[in-house]
Amino acid sequence: MTRQAEVPTKIKLIVIARSAGICNFGGCNKILDQPTPADGDIHLYETAHVYPLADEGPRGVKGAKIPIAKKNAPENLILLCPNHHTQVDKAPKSHPVDSLRVMKRAMEEKIAAVRNLATADVTFAELDAVCERFVADPAVEQAPGTLTRTEIDAKMLKNELSGITRLALTNGISIASRVRDYVSAETSNDSTFPDRLKFGFRKHYYALLHDGVKGDDLFERLSVIASGGVLAGSSRRAAGQAVLSYLFELCEVFEP
Repeated sequence: MTRQAEVPTKIKLIVIARSAGICNFGGCNKILDQPTPADGDIHLYETAHVYPLADEGPRGVKGAKIPIAKKNAPENLILLCPNHHTQVDKAPKSHPVDSLRVMKRAMEEKIAAVRNLATADVTFAELDAVCERFVADPAVEQAPGTLTRTEIDAKMLKNELSGITRLALTNGISIASRVRDYVSAETSNDSTFPDRLKFGFRKHYYALLHDGVKGDDLFERLSVIASGGVLAGSSRRAAGQAVLSYLFELCEVFEP
């Protein structure tokens, strides 16, 4: 196979961007750029062919004569970590073309949905609807634990959060200034508001932990609670994610 048949860098970048640098293999969600103490950031991206570059390769059909440009198109490439790239190619019958396409589509749709939330219109009215679930009772019992600021990557690791949640947090934190403005406005009228908000969230956090919920599922469940249910509109879901990300950044919900 000549070098002309290799996937062009600009195509690889499209595939990486559509998946936000996260392995598409079902349940993996590994972030494929990793910091190392001695070598700096390393990149583990592998753009695997759904239908192979060589017709005799994994999942190929001998004599198919599919153009190279079509094989190297973003639609035929799936972003995988090295381990899952090896796995799908060594066990092609267990990972047929249709299966890989489903994984690819599911990941790219998740990424698109998370990014859309970051551009949703989050107003004070939306934030008020989210926060009232936790601050309606003026005597919210304080949850256990201390509130200390911790570096976000350390919290991600401790709470077993994957790339999908990292992207949701990044987008939520990007609009957290609206939450800070909202909290400031509410505090001018009620000095107890910040404590009632953070401890209200923490009560839900510890209740879910007690039930054995953790990792990405814990973050998602808290997001659903904040948004008011799975059927909430995009603006309400964006508001819930923004408030949760704001509290996560301050380490007032997830443990340090």
